[in-house]
Amino acid sequence: MYYSILLAVFTIGYSCETSDDTPQFIQTTVKGQAIDQERNSVYSNDTIVLSANYICGQGFTSGECYELIATTVTDSNGNYEFTFNYDVDKGYTVTRTSQHTYYDQEEELPRIEPGVVNTIDFLGWRPIILKVEATVSNNVFPDLRVVTIDDNDFTGRFSFPSYKVSEENIATTMYLHGKPHTQMSVIFNYNDTNTQNNYHERREIINTQVQDTISLSYEVDCSTF
Repeated sequence: MYYSILLAVFTIGYSCETSDDTPQFIQTTVKGQAIDQERNSVYSNDTIVLSANYICGQGFTSGECYELIATTVTDSNGNYEFTFNYDVDKGYTVTRTSQHTYYDQEEELPRIEPGVVNTIDFLGWRPIILKVEATVSNNVFPDLRVVTIDDNDFTGRFSFPSYKVSEENIATTMYLHGKPHTQMSVIFNYNDTNTQNNYHERREIINTQVQDTISLSYEVDCSTF
C-alpha cells in the first residue's frame, strides 16, 4: 500500500513537470531606470543588455552558454524596457555596458521571472574627475604609481583607473576618478630597489561633493617619502 501511494505521487509529479500544457515560450517584460544615486539624477543613453544564460552540452563537455537577446539605451528619463518570449529552458539577466560608471549592486541583480513585469533598476554613480597637475622630481625608482581610493569603501569594491610615471623629472597632468560625497585619497607610491624592496607612499586627502571636475596641484619629490 505504501509503495503504491509513493508510485502514484511520483507519477503525478512527473506528469505535471513534463506536461505538454506548459508553454515553451512565455511573454515577459523587464524594465527599470539607470539612476545616479549620488546626484539624484538619471542616466540617459545608458546601454542595457538583455541576455540568456543556461547550461548547454552534455557530460564533460557541458558548460554555461551566453546568448545576446537584445540591447537598448535608456531614454531622457533614464528608463529602459524589453518585452520578449522567455524560453523556460533558459535563464535571463540584464546588464549595462556603459564606461566609467560605477554601479553599487551590479553583481547582485535578480534573475528575470517569466510571465510577469520585472522591474530592475541600475543604481550607481558617475565619477568625479580628479585633474591632478603634478610636478614629479627624483623619481629614481620608477614607476611612480598614482592611485585613488575611496576611504569609506571598506570592502574595496570599487577599483579606479591608475597612472604611472616613468620619467625621473616631469610636469604632467593626470585624470583620475573619484566618488562623490566621500573622502578620497590620492596616493603616490613606489618601491625602491634596496634589498628589502621598501615601499614609499605619499597620501593626499580630498573631500568630494558633486563637482564634475576637481583641479589639484602637487609638487611630488620622491626623495621625501
